[in-house]
Amino acid sequence: MKKWFVLAVLLFILNEASACEICGCSGNGYHLGILPQFKKHFIGVRNTYRVFNSQHLISEQLHILGKKSVEYFNTTEIWGRYQVGKKTQLFVLVPYNSFTQKEEGLPAQKVQGLGDISILANRILLTKNAGKMDKLQQTWQAGGGVKLPTGKYDSDNSDDLNASMNAGTGSLDILLNTIYTIRYNHFGLNADVGYRINTANTDEFRYGNRITTGARLFYWKNLGRAMKWSILPNAGILYDRSAKDYHHQEEQTYSGGSITNLVAGTEIYAGKWTLGASWFHPLKQELSKGLVKMKSQVTINMAWVF
Repeated sequence: MKKWFVLAVLLFILNEASACEICGCSGNGYHLGILPQFKKHFIGVRNTYRVFNSQHLISEQLHILGKKSVEYFNTTEIWGRYQVGKKTQLFVLVPYNSFTQKEEGLPAQKVQGLGDISILANRILLTKNAGKMDKLQQTWQAGGGVKLPTGKYDSDNSDDLNASMNAGTGSLDILLNTIYTIRYNHFGLNADVGYRINTANTDEFRYGNRITTGARLFYWKNLGRAMKWSILPNAGILYDRSAKDYHHQEEQTYSGGSITNLVAGTEIYAGKWTLGASWFHPLKQELSKGLVKMKSQVTINMAWVF
């Protein structure tokens, strides 16, 4: 009886200690996607909502399953583009995060606040036959920037919350990206790649480097010349992969992974305004060694072009 009592106490302690080692991922790799009206300025807002189901472990060594939790990640982002001359475009992304974790038998944990601001500069490397419907049109740009540690990273909560449940990473990170679009008449393809190189924060926690790449087929249809209305339905694939996180140079076993999503959406252009929505459905995922599953993701956006 004494042995069983000791074992039960140890399992309880292990369960409490590792309750939040595993949870959904708040930080999608940054993804610019289909941008409104090439070579014009815009400012807008977009909202991304993600839901994850997570399976916790009582013991990592024995792989004994414990409690389950659901994570809700909502990010509202002000973003914009400013055209500098004919060849350079500046992008600024300012997110506000609201995260909630609901674990079985425990009160809901909530984190909200300003996220990490990203600033990028892209160089236009190719623009061919822009606006000529009867010819093959191409645009290609590439560049990079930084993600600033403006969001709060609370190391004091590390015992209660997973590192992903922070409004910011607390680190200065490097961003790289490239965007390519090809179109003939009404049909086109948009492809982009974003890569984030993360550094360690003051708590010596370093999130894994992340790559996000996607490709979408689209169809451009004018709905009325007088009102300048048009619609752009699109569909494609988005792939996101994150390397392992490290804390004090120790690899975090149940971190990182990859997910491939089917993406379907629509962009509507009405004069100087754009409105869009995208739905993401996981086709294949291997997050936190299979213990985390993304259930859904929806993004809506609105922008003013000038």
